[in-house]
Amino acid sequence: MAEADYSNCPSCPEIKKKIDRIDLALLGEDGTGLNGGIVRAITDLQKKSKVSASWASFAKPIAIGAVTSIVTFLLTYALAH
Repeated sequence: MAEADYSNCPSCPEIKKKIDRIDLALLGEDGTGLNGGIVRAITDLQKKSKVSASWASFAKPIAIGAVTSIVTFLLTYALAH
C-alpha cells in the first residue's frame, strides 16, 4: 500500500494547529501534564476532594461524639438538679 500524500491538502495545516492546541490545553506547556493543563487541573481537584473526604471522615465522628456527650451531660444535669 502506498502512503497518501497530504502535502497539497489545504486543511491539513489547520488540523495540525487544532491538534496542537488541544494537546497544549490537555497537557500544558511542558507536554507532560505535570505543570499545567486540564490533566493537572483534574488531578489537583481529585487530590483536594480526597483530602476533604479524609478530613470529614476524621472530624465528623469526633464532632458527633462531642455533641452527644454535651447533650447527655446537660440532660442529666437538668434532670438531677
